[in-house]
Amino acid sequence: MLVRVSDNSQKLFIIYKYQGETMDLRVGGGKFKIIKKLGSGAFGEIYQGSNIKTGEEVAIKLEPTKTKFPQLLYETKLYKILTGGTGIPSVIWFGVEGDYNAMVMELLGPSLEDLFTYCGRNFSMKTTCMLADQMLSRIEYLHTNAFIHRDMKPDNFLVGVGKKQHTLYLIDFGLAKRYRDARTGEHIPFREDKSLTGTARYASVNAHLGKEQGRRDDLEAIGFILVYFLKGSLPWQGLQGHAKMNKDDKYQLILKKKMSTTIEALTRGLPQEFNDYLNYCRKLRFDEKPDYAVLRKMFRDLLAKQGLDYDHQYDWIVKKAGGQVQTLKNPSQPVLQGPTHRNPIQDKEPLQPTTQHNRRGNTADALNQAKLNTTEERKENRMMMGQHVLNAASKPPARFQNAAAAVLGTTNYNKPAAAILTQTTDDRRFTVGATGLPPSGYRGQSIGYHRGGTGGGIGAHHDPFGTAAGAVGQSYTNAYNVPAPKIATINVRNHRV
Repeated sequence: MLVRVSDNSQKLFIIYKYQGETMDLRVGGGKFKIIKKLGSGAFGEIYQGSNIKTGEEVAIKLEPTKTKFPQLLYETKLYKILTGGTGIPSVIWFGVEGDYNAMVMELLGPSLEDLFTYCGRNFSMKTTCMLADQMLSRIEYLHTNAFIHRDMKPDNFLVGVGKKQHTLYLIDFGLAKRYRDARTGEHIPFREDKSLTGTARYASVNAHLGKEQGRRDDLEAIGFILVYFLKGSLPWQGLQGHAKMNKDDKYQLILKKKMSTTIEALTRGLPQEFNDYLNYCRKLRFDEKPDYAVLRKMFRDLLAKQGLDYDHQYDWIVKKAGGQVQTLKNPSQPVLQGPTHRNPIQDKEPLQPTTQHNRRGNTADALNQAKLNTTEERKENRMMMGQHVLNAASKPPARFQNAAAAVLGTTNYNKPAAAILTQTTDDRRFTVGATGLPPSGYRGQSIGYHRGGTGGGIGAHHDPFGTAAGAVGQSYTNAYNVPAPKIATINVRNHRV
């Protein structure tokens, strides 16, 4: 005999018992079993489940069909549009189960908000910069597909599980909006007097002011998230108002504090890059396409400048393993003089073309007077590089050999270029050889060195995508044209040369 246990309208399920045992709750035509509740939100609840046939763990999101503003079908369609993108979860099934819309999708790990709490409500600079890189990649992919998210917050970024534990996922597209007309490709028109969409803590100032949101607003929200991770809170959290304040009054209180807090004050105590990032977002026009590559590079360069590895060893992984969070590698060593990064506000064009060529070595005196080689000279140099980069005849001077060995291994630094064209060290691929161009995703991490007379050695004027002259990730775009003695102290993977 079946006995109804609960008919509470706030519950998503009517639970039945048969002879004292709870029956399985299933969706998807009985293909998926619900195991336990994971969380809830304004638009429904999410459960952990499993595929009854395969045992594969899944996430099951449920939403009452009678809800005033149903979103699950819309969200499912958007997931389908984004299918195949890195950091986009897969939808396995969608349908109606009784009084509920149900979506079955790939099961992910905890959110960044959960991990932030696990780490004592503070992320290191290393973790924050690595997350910034992935967050910007996810939002660029969404924007490339003509949608804006409009609810960027730590709760909507989840890490993967198993082999995908280092991948950051973007979720919850219920508030996402198409910003380009699907038929004409035209940008949506600018409007005002709109209500706030999203989470007030991270919403852009323009979103608070009732302005139509665009790509710039997603980016500004990411900026607030990054400051939140590094400082533990934002100035507009925990504001005290009168007891009878409604939601709109609270939003106005937050807006007032946001507008009175300058970017300089918000980012005080943080590297200049965070100030520049938010200023860049604020200066974007409503329909302007952001330069995502410049912004990602800014945070990658910040990592390198501080001697930190982009190795996906996030704070929560280190803590779980009982290790120690990586801090600056060489705090006593001075940072290379010159620009620490290129300011995207002042320079929005691409940093370096991907067809950048290496240039041949010269003596220090010659480099002092050197100008860029002509096209014919560059062709000749590319041909020579393949023969003379790393063979015994052009082995780097003794003072550079330790650093060379540190990167390529003690048995590799003096091998012919062809023999070590792609050496892998610490999960990074360093391309060395005829062109010295690193694979996509590792720009600025190639290492080339050849003799070039007294100006020789690592980084005399190697030019890996404008990131550094022979130094991994160091930001000094013109180092290839600087006399060798002036750049002979660049750190190469923590080895001073």
